Amino acid sequence: MKNWKKQTGVTMMELVIVAVIIGVMAALAVPSFLNFASKMEAKSKARNVVSTLRQARSKAISERVQYGVFFDAANRRYLFFKDKANPGNYQFEVGDSIVGRDTLTAKVNYGGNTFTNSTVVFKTDGSASSSGNLQILPASGGFTYTIDVLASTGRVKLTD
Repeated sequence: MKNWKKQTGVTMMELVIVAVIIGVMAALAVPSFLNFASKMEAKSKARNVVSTLRQARSKAISERVQYGVFFDAANRRYLFFKDKANPGNYQFEVGDSIVGRDTLTAKVNYGGNTFTNSTVVFKTDGSASSSGNLQILPASGGFTYTIDVLASTGRVKLTD
């Protein structure tokens, strides 16, 4: 009579099935992850814009000089400037002092912009030159971050 020993371990077929299942799950997860990464990069840029706008308002109040942010959609950037050249025009002009600048990456786009002359200038009392909003969206689309500025108070708000 033969002695049958209990066999332990996994067969090659079981290993192949597990590898196929993991491969299919990974293939399904990659597009979602790429969209998530693009969405998070757009949100990060939107937060940077909000931070720059709030800094411009804060500097205008504390230094008693107008500061603004100019959105240059053609060059995919925005400029933070001290409004020195012609403060009554409420726009970015030659002679204004650039305090900072930032450029959007290829994964992020500007959407609509309703600010007059694509510029927000904060007055010394904290109010803004005009109300408006700016949209920032991932290049992959499907989601929009909106930045609103209220002229009377200079409040800056980010909405998803």
